[in-house]
Amino acid sequence: MRITTIAALSLLALSPSSVVAFASSPPSSFISSGGGVTNTRSTSSLFGYIDVSERTTRAIDPFERWADQCGIQQADGFQLSTQDRADYSVVTNEYIPAGQPVLVVPSDMVLSSSVCQQELMAMSNGGVSDAVDILGRIGGGLSVPEFYLTLKILVEFEKGDQSYFFPWLNSLPRLYYNAVSMTSFCYECLPPLVFSLSREERLKFDNFMEVLSRVDVISNSLKQDLDVIMWAFNVVHTRCWGEPGQDRGSRLVNSQNRGSRLANTQNRGSRLANTQDRGSRFINNSQEKFLVPMADMFNHGTDTEVELTFDDEGNCLAYTTIDVQAGSPLRLSYGDPANPSAFFAKYGFLDETSPATFCKIMNIQPTPDVIAMGYDFSRMVFYRDTGEISEEVWDVVLYAKVLANKPGPRKQFYNAHMSGDANTKAAIHHEYFLETTTEIKNHVDTFLFQLDELSRKAVGQNMGRHPRLPLILRHNDFIRHTFVRVKERLDPMVTQAWQAQM
Repeated sequence: MRITTIAALSLLALSPSSVVAFASSPPSSFISSGGGVTNTRSTSSLFGYIDVSERTTRAIDPFERWADQCGIQQADGFQLSTQDRADYSVVTNEYIPAGQPVLVVPSDMVLSSSVCQQELMAMSNGGVSDAVDILGRIGGGLSVPEFYLTLKILVEFEKGDQSYFFPWLNSLPRLYYNAVSMTSFCYECLPPLVFSLSREERLKFDNFMEVLSRVDVISNSLKQDLDVIMWAFNVVHTRCWGEPGQDRGSRLVNSQNRGSRLANTQNRGSRLANTQDRGSRFINNSQEKFLVPMADMFNHGTDTEVELTFDDEGNCLAYTTIDVQAGSPLRLSYGDPANPSAFFAKYGFLDETSPATFCKIMNIQPTPDVIAMGYDFSRMVFYRDTGEISEEVWDVVLYAKVLANKPGPRKQFYNAHMSGDANTKAAIHHEYFLETTTEIKNHVDTFLFQLDELSRKAVGQNMGRHPRLPLILRHNDFIRHTFVRVKERLDPMVTQAWQAQM
């Protein structure tokens, strides 16, 4: 079903009669239990299954038909676009003014971690609870919501085409370029910050693997299938949404006014659980994560065209934030656009439209006073096209490096910064300008040398064995371009500072 008249959306009702029988009547492999839905493997033979091999073509056409049957509504002009049948994005072939809905996903099609938790616990004889307890003890407590979603994907995978979500799952990517998918050699070619971020992502996967043996809702053979488990992990970790600023959909907000444009859909939540108050729970629970079929097709953009909201019934809606011309992409933000290395590690893509990149200074301890000074990935940046250095870089390098052994000026600078005394700050910056510019220049020169060394490692390597290497090299070149621009600005500064002291 499509939203045929955007201006008349307020008159549109998502009544059960508007959904075909398949969508309103879940298959027999779904049985209700304890207020949620327990998924049991169908006893009938499977006619189809999900091939997770990396060269498998994504089944997009059946997914789009399924989405339409399930009541997922799209505005006129909304379409999925691809150039290689591997990576898909959302575009519009019609003009859409700002503030208009382009996608509506009914609440019962949203996979939330809390509802999946209820389902899994109802299926389990204690194994899921044991796994979660161990995950928390080994340091993976913050990943528990994603763990529930990953288990849900694995449960549905074992059902093959008997799974209600089979058309969606069969449309998802198989080939990933993120940190979890990299070979050991790929890690050897990563700059320090990206290496650190990538190891964090890999640790999440290693933790999942460590506790998976305790789970009793999937077969033992599936627990040993590394390819399927990694695929399910990547599906969740590259497509789920959470609290603002944490992952995809960072602009996600609850919207009562926008939600009022839709009719009540509370009777359509039988496939997952009672959806009462789900919209507010998604926003208020910092541990809630969720997957939204079709909404997960929006790509990231530094400049965005859409944002997501939930109405009071938990329906997910995408709205335009600007006037969008025909032929334009529809994108949302996955997070901080000034940290493309984080996107690269987590999602496996390089945002070459990013206006800046973190300055990659890794040897400053993030003590409380340094953090108060502005030590933060999103603020300590170098700007790609101009080579400009953010004020936070100047402040933190001066405070944490140049003044490290000068307690008097250090305290004076800190107090001036915290009190907003711009004149005192400027005077101290001026007095130690040579030392500060030299410190930053040494970092830039060293990092450029490291990038060249890392890239040289890849020469002559078999790209078939290491298919992520080309993207790693592009990432290194992107960062290198930014650092070269910074160097072009810094070198004259250092020269002038030396001349001023002669």
